[in-house]
Amino acid sequence: MTDDIQKLDESLQSQIADLRRSIKSADDSHYDLSALAALEELRESVAAAAEAITSASSNHYFDIPQSVSSVFTGRDPLLRELGPVFIPRRGLIRDQRQQRVIIQGLGGSGKTQFCCKFAQDNRNRRA
Repeated sequence: MTDDIQKLDESLQSQIADLRRSIKSADDSHYDLSALAALEELRESVAAAAEAITSASSNHYFDIPQSVSSVFTGRDPLLRELGPVFIPRRGLIRDQRQQRVIIQGLGGSGKTQFCCKFAQDNRNRRA
């Protein structure tokens, strides 16, 4: 993901430089100034997002297929119930075996969001 963000940043830098050159050579650049401001703001947002992603977790192996929706709510009791199943207590040999759970539901009911939320909430927990 870091390479993708770096490529995006380089592309934005190039577009900003091109637009600045265009503004210097044009007589009426009101539209170009607005576009330049938008590109610079987008570049700042990308940099802030990249920083947040980099510093979000100390677990270098943590990766989920998509980010959790900002409007995901509910299901807290189920998330708490799933914790002991996947995260064994220390020192108990019987709890060290691999665990599997089936999450089922209709399409669009939030199964992926539920799993991603569990992973996000427990990324730094250790057995």
